[in-house]
Amino acid sequence: MENSDVSTNTTFQLYLVTYKTASVTVTVSNPHFSKTVFIERESSALVNFDYTYMITESQETSKAVLVTSDVDISVFAFYTHVVTADAMACLSLEDLGTEYYISTPGQRIGNQFAVANGLEEVVSVTVTVSESVTFKGISYSSGDSFSFQLEYQQVVQFKSADDLTGTRVSSTAPVAVFSGSRCFTGINNTCDSLTEQLHPVKNWGSFFAVFPLLNHTKDVIKIISTSSDTTVDINGPKGDTHHSLQKGSYIEITVDKGMTIKSTKPIMVTYIFQDYIPGVVTKYDPFITNVPPSLVTRMYYRFITQARYYNFLLIVSQASAGDGFYLDHQQLSSYSVSLKSFSGFHAWEVSLGKTDGQHEIYHESMPFTIYVFGIERSVSYGYSMGQEAIYAAPTEDHKPEGTLSCLSHVAEYHLPLSLVTEANLDASDIHLEDPQCKGELKGNVTLIKIPFSRCGSDVLIEDGKTYYVNTIYGTIPETRVHRIEIPVRCEIETNETLGFHFHPKVTDVVYKSHYNVSLKLYQNSDFTNLIARYPYAVDIHGHLHVEIRVDSGETELQILAENCRASPSLEDTERTYNLIQHGCSSDSTLQTHPVSDHRLQRFSVHVFRFYDFQEVYLTCNVIICHNKTSPNHCTQGCNMRRHQRDTHSSHRQLNSARLSQGPILFKSGQIQADHTVPSSVLVAVVGVMGFLSVLGLVIQKHHYRRNKYALLGNGSHQQ
Repeated sequence: MENSDVSTNTTFQLYLVTYKTASVTVTVSNPHFSKTVFIERESSALVNFDYTYMITESQETSKAVLVTSDVDISVFAFYTHVVTADAMACLSLEDLGTEYYISTPGQRIGNQFAVANGLEEVVSVTVTVSESVTFKGISYSSGDSFSFQLEYQQVVQFKSADDLTGTRVSSTAPVAVFSGSRCFTGINNTCDSLTEQLHPVKNWGSFFAVFPLLNHTKDVIKIISTSSDTTVDINGPKGDTHHSLQKGSYIEITVDKGMTIKSTKPIMVTYIFQDYIPGVVTKYDPFITNVPPSLVTRMYYRFITQARYYNFLLIVSQASAGDGFYLDHQQLSSYSVSLKSFSGFHAWEVSLGKTDGQHEIYHESMPFTIYVFGIERSVSYGYSMGQEAIYAAPTEDHKPEGTLSCLSHVAEYHLPLSLVTEANLDASDIHLEDPQCKGELKGNVTLIKIPFSRCGSDVLIEDGKTYYVNTIYGTIPETRVHRIEIPVRCEIETNETLGFHFHPKVTDVVYKSHYNVSLKLYQNSDFTNLIARYPYAVDIHGHLHVEIRVDSGETELQILAENCRASPSLEDTERTYNLIQHGCSSDSTLQTHPVSDHRLQRFSVHVFRFYDFQEVYLTCNVIICHNKTSPNHCTQGCNMRRHQRDTHSSHRQLNSARLSQGPILFKSGQIQADHTVPSSVLVAVVGVMGFLSVLGLVIQKHHYRRNKYALLGNGSHQQ
């Protein structure tokens, strides 16, 4: 993003880090840039951009940087100027979302944020501002909303003299969002540029442990809420404080000692490094970074430092001692380390000196988060890691990790052999918490048996429920480095028999060309109270309210739920109960809700359950049509004879998608042994069948994976 000095002194550097041999392509549409680099395993490459790629425009521009690799990589961005700098760990596809809240540092005139599209041909974006913003000559005040569209690899930047914290950004497809300041005035500086990539609301957390960097006493954090009536409890050395936040509101807290933050609903926490303590550097500048939630499972990181700075690493963990940490294959005791502790959490601050390039840090058994930062006269940088997704979501070309079965005294996990070989491992390298309990090759899968009484299995009590837990690792031979890490858990039922409680990752939105199809569940028939967090417990005597929508600016589209059936799991095809067949209601309690927009369909159904099952999944086949093809399946609606002529009329449908949502569970004490139909849980898998040939259109099938990134010229990125 833009800084206070648009000149040849500014550079934007991308570090591409990989543990496997990689071919990586970096492109910008305008000014045109395209470069492919081949990186050896366990190595990294550097791609540089000059100041011409900085975003100085006040409207949409084609300066988004797209990074695509043939294997999983990490990407780090360093924004460098003679007297100002910052850095960030770039987010891959899984970490992007459709809803964000902005956090800017405030102070002076330079608050800014940017939105970039690297996924879709066109994405619609809506911004609701917290303070005044001018866009395309129109001024918007606090609470105002406006919308615009971003084409592929486009980015737009917004600037304001006011603090834009609390501004909401929503989009019809995942986008990347960046925030910072062009000219931040802190405690000891006059004008410094700050940049950070923000996490979407879906990745926010509710528990954080925060420690001051470099023993600062005047750094601040901003805590932002996405929901109304969010209670935030802050526990520090001076006692507890309690705050109530509304949607989009925030508080600012000074960090002078360690503290923990707990909230009733997800929040975002950002850290502004602005204090100054004399030491090895006479004067250094501020930076801004995210504070990762502390309830993480990651135990291994790779990160980048630059020799220009005195570099530091802060490790935050509940590990009881530093002996289990290995930094660049050496124990922490080999380095200069200071330790801070508070409320069961510990922070090890490691001095790395003026080191350059790639580093790795891992722990034998305990998860942790890290902050990487560096200082030098008049400059500094900082970024954090730990909030990113660990596993890629299942897609057409990225298969899920495997399947878990919980039996009476043991669990079995089937891990696809392809994932093991992609990590350059063998079946014998797969093991549990006890390394002696190894996997065994069974055809095209690695079978891992998980006894509940040994192999490192433990009992976890969480939210009133009891689980057996263990972790599956894929470890590089003769090292302690894990390339595969899969936590597993099985719930212990109250009757002391073991129940299956493994929830597959589900998706509630599928993106199709220039539009997407989504399925949402609501708590009320007004469709105003969205069910946003799962599992979700419902009353067996209540109703669930379902909304299926095709999101597009094309008003001629129509949608129809042709078939919906319930089953105790997404994979169960034998125990099913039909709600809708051929567009017709098959359940006497199903009630449709009239809507004026044909791109939307809503219906409600009484909660039900399958005998002996605590979950129910709803699977729906959804058709998308176009008004120009009328009559079509959507306009015909209920038609029990449709299946007889599907082969003759499929050309009147547009496209197909697959959606899922949930799970929804029963509230305790509501099991009825004589009720043999499904009971609570709707999760949906929506399939929209058809072709675009009748319109002379072609849907290009995009294959997205976690190794695809899009970044903003000179300091931001996307995807």
